[in-house]
Amino acid sequence: MTRQGVSYILKKYASEASCANTGLIDKGILISPHILRHSKAAHLINSGVHIFNDRDFLGHESVATTQVYLTSNPEITRKAIEKEASRVGIQAKSSYSQREIMYLEQFLMTFR
Repeated sequence: MTRQGVSYILKKYASEASCANTGLIDKGILISPHILRHSKAAHLINSGVHIFNDRDFLGHESVATTQVYLTSNPEITRKAIEKEASRVGIQAKSSYSQREIMYLEQFLMTFR
């Protein structure tokens, strides 16, 4: 099956689903094989799958190409940083002044 064939089938069934259940799919949302591929890769990263496994799943030659999925969820990025910080012996909050902690918390709130 070609990429165009998959795209045709996706658009056909998205249109039927939208007609059967108004509001299910916004008219402005693009439905394509690439969006499905991107969504699957992001879900794998967000569920804890290692980036090298995600790279292999996507067929990317370099992990640098796959890194875009790491920045899609700030909470996942924060948890990864905290995990690595504890591994190398950095104490998350005790290393910062109260003013720095407040600034960092306000900064992180902008991403939620």
